Order: sequence, then structure tokens, then C-alpha cells
Amino acid sequence: LKSHNCRFIQKKLTDLSEASMYDIVVNCSGIGANQLVPDPSVVPVRGQVMRVKAPWVQQGCLFITANSLNYIIPRPNCVVLGGTAQVGNWKKTIDKEDSKRIFEGCCKIIPSLKHADIIKEVVDLRPGRPSVRVEIEKRRVGRKEIKIVHNYGHGGSGISLQWGCALDS
Repeated sequence: LKSHNCRFIQKKLTDLSEASMYDIVVNCSGIGANQLVPDPSVVPVRGQVMRVKAPWVQQGCLFITANSLNYIIPRPNCVVLGGTAQVGNWKKTIDKEDSKRIFEGCCKIIPSLKHADIIKEVVDLRPGRPSVRVEIEKRRVGRKEIKIVHNYGHGGSGISLQWGCALDS
């Protein structure tokens, strides 16, 4: 796109009308779409994970029951143990009960994880929505009509869906 004289500007906005000087705006605002668009269907999905040192773990897995969600994802420098998917929870601090449930649940799947050193625990708010929003909206801002390419609402599946959504948008 740069060869077609497109300019890419990354900027924090509080209202989409702040981008009225541009012809096309790409909105990948995640949970911020709740206020920015505004889109009240966007709700937080609280995700808590821990990163551990367990180089012997080479295969990932996912284990879901009616009451629990556990996954183990090997990465180059750590293994991610998860997790939570708490819809509507805005809490961004580590919950020790969640930590315990995650660690114990993952150790039931791979018992040797009980010997792993915990490197870090992380919480983030993922943008949940009844369905992913990938579409072009034409919006009048003042006297000008701008095109807004919306691409948000992936919940905890952003890594998995990124390529397809980027192509669709």
C-alpha cells in the first residue's frame, strides 16, 4: 500500500470523528470499540494466564469442560498455561484463585508441570462480541463521508483469526 502513496498513522482516538481528515480509517480498537465506536455489544472477556519455564513440554493441548478451561501452549521461551474466559469481568489484576485453578488444572493434564518455575502471570481484557465485526462502514463526519474498516471483537481468538480477518477487511 505504501507504493500507492498510502500513509499509515497509529494514533489514540477518543472519538472516530477525530479521524475526519482521513479518507479511510482502520479500526482495530479491541475492547476500546465499546466506547470509541461506540459498540455496546463489545464486552471484556477477562483472560488470565501464567508463563512457566518447562522446556520439556513440546506439545500444546486444550481441555474444556462445563466448569473449566485449561490450555498448555509451548512458546520459544516459555510455556503458557491458561486460563480464564470471564465474560463481563473488567478486573485487570491477578486473581490468586484463578492462578491456583489454572496451575492445578494444567498439572492434571501434564503432571510434570508441578516442577515448572512460574516466570510471570498476566491478565488482559479480550474484546468479546456476539460475532466478530469485519466490515466497512461509511460514516458522515461533518460535511465529509469517511470509510471506517472495522476489525474487532475476536475475544481470545485474535491470534488464530488475525490472518483471515485481515484478508476479509
